[in-house]
Amino acid sequence: MLFLFVVVVLEPYHHVQTAYPFERPSEPTDPPFYTTCPNAAALAKETPRESAVLFMLARNSEAYAAAKTVRNLENRFNKHYNYPWVFLNDQPFERGFKEKVLNALSPGTNATFDEVPSEMWGWPETFGPKQQAAAMSTWDRWVEGMSQEFKDGVHVQKASYHHMCRFNSGFFYDHPAMRKYKWYWRVEPGVSFPCDIPYDPFHEMIARNKSYGYTVALWEVGKLSPGLFRATSDFAETLPGKRPGMWNAMHEASWAPWPIRRFILPRFASKNKYGDAWSMCHYWSNFEIADLDFFRSEKYRDYFSYLDKLGGFHYERWGDAPVHSLAAAMFLEPHQIHYFHDIGYRHSPFQHCPEDDGLGCNCQCDDSKPANLYCLKSVRRPVLPDEGQKRGFLRGLR
Repeated sequence: MLFLFVVVVLEPYHHVQTAYPFERPSEPTDPPFYTTCPNAAALAKETPRESAVLFMLARNSEAYAAAKTVRNLENRFNKHYNYPWVFLNDQPFERGFKEKVLNALSPGTNATFDEVPSEMWGWPETFGPKQQAAAMSTWDRWVEGMSQEFKDGVHVQKASYHHMCRFNSGFFYDHPAMRKYKWYWRVEPGVSFPCDIPYDPFHEMIARNKSYGYTVALWEVGKLSPGLFRATSDFAETLPGKRPGMWNAMHEASWAPWPIRRFILPRFASKNKYGDAWSMCHYWSNFEIADLDFFRSEKYRDYFSYLDKLGGFHYERWGDAPVHSLAAAMFLEPHQIHYFHDIGYRHSPFQHCPEDDGLGCNCQCDDSKPANLYCLKSVRRPVLPDEGQKRGFLRGLR
């Protein structure tokens, strides 16, 4: 009986407590950049401009949504800073799209419209007709029994969506229109920013040694990308040295007894070779502000190449959001990842409203569904003390 108690209870408990350790700071190490609302025009005059760009991937059919989003972000932020925009499309932009977007820009803001070359968009070279048919057959099996609303939301049966995820994971930063920039802010058609942004996020990221910034963290749909974590974990095993604390924080240690973890669980695609899993929590990359040198680094390129050779962007639905998130956790120190608590963001059906936590400037939030706070608190553990969620500017994480 004692042996069974040790194997079934004590050993799994010890595994969960010790398998993926990370340090917790004594004080929060990632506070908001601003907790007050400075005069935006005055601050912009004294802030040097960075090598940065606002980036949008859009289709011609999204002209109205794109223009509405551009006008919103120009009014909330860029009218004071005039950072350039780059708009990319897998098809040539129509005149009507360009006109609508250009009319939405602030005076002094420039825009570039360009096409994604075929070598960056489409099926990988290793996918012939047989592989393409096999991939599409897999998509159909995955969505069996799902509601039409869910099918439409995850886009798994659309080849173009898989192409887009692959492009946003491994090619956007090398597009000729993006090469001259060091920083980027990803913006999607149809999103909105309900609060003023009086400061320059690019400048603050650089000044505070940050590399990747986000505002929403949500769960991934595990059924659609079962092999991504195993592939990433196998890649991480090949890297020298110790992984940053955020990498361990992304793990979900199994409560199964050691024999099951060792011999049974690793047979599942969603588990690593130790029988443990990824928490599925990831940064929502439709809003991200990041150092492009991070994506252009040799280690990130090697990671993307490894994933691409496995074909998971098409055999499964490996999204750019979990790929970026796992890469950031694998390569960046926790203090290099920033949560933009003070920037309001709305992407239907979710909304992040900093006004709820006493932050943000001139916010006009609506009744959209709030983003998942439990997931957010989970990924923020390496930058918060154990009781950090009780501090003033983190009230929303309780």
